[in-house]
Amino acid sequence: MAKVYTAAGHGGVDPGAVDGKGAGDALYTEEEDIALDVTLRLNAALVRCGISVKTRRTGDTANPDKSKELAARAAEANAWGATIYVEPHFNSGASTARGIETLYWHTSTKGKDLAQKVQTQLETCSPWADRGIKPRDNLYVLRATAMPAIIPEYGFISNTTEEQLVNDPAYRQRLAEATAKGICAYLKVPYKAPTAPAPAPAPAPPTPVPTPVPPAGWQVSSQNSNTIVLTKVG
Repeated sequence: MAKVYTAAGHGGVDPGAVDGKGAGDALYTEEEDIALDVTLRLNAALVRCGISVKTRRTGDTANPDKSKELAARAAEANAWGATIYVEPHFNSGASTARGIETLYWHTSTKGKDLAQKVQTQLETCSPWADRGIKPRDNLYVLRATAMPAIIPEYGFISNTTEEQLVNDPAYRQRLAEATAKGICAYLKVPYKAPTAPAPAPAPAPPTPVPTPVPPAGWQVSSQNSNTIVLTKVG
């Protein structure tokens, strides 16, 4: 069975990129929160597709020493024998920067292939131009992992419009599913779409209350679901 190690970017005392409230921007966003949300959604999608998943964090926790945290992530993925490593992130930069890109270790041909397959799916989510895949030679987890590793950068929270988009849970679900599709394509595993909930059954029609036959000399003058009124004839 294919094994995917996921590690939501940042966590604990390290919030990652932060976009505070300002003029024309009512949102306050910390990268660690939305990266974790996408990671948990991705984990569920991968498990649904029959892929074994091990994840670094499921809450707002991480080693306060960032170098030790990164080393622990790579070491844990290596010790587990992961097939691939995925670390979801969000970007920050100029207020005009926007779009999705995927990073990989610059000399890894398998990492490049994985990044491209995931990016191909992710570019269908973003309303903006594809930023493509980008080689990196200075990111520890890409270098220290023994398996192909990627860092999807799902958008710029420094861009007010994109920040609003990535704060939409439905959009984050789309990002997670697109990432899962790309991973499945790389692993040659069939992607299984989430099952839509079955519609609620229609309520049964009310059982009609039968009209009783009154005794001789009496008649039904009124009736509802709880009460029958009889009156004497004549």
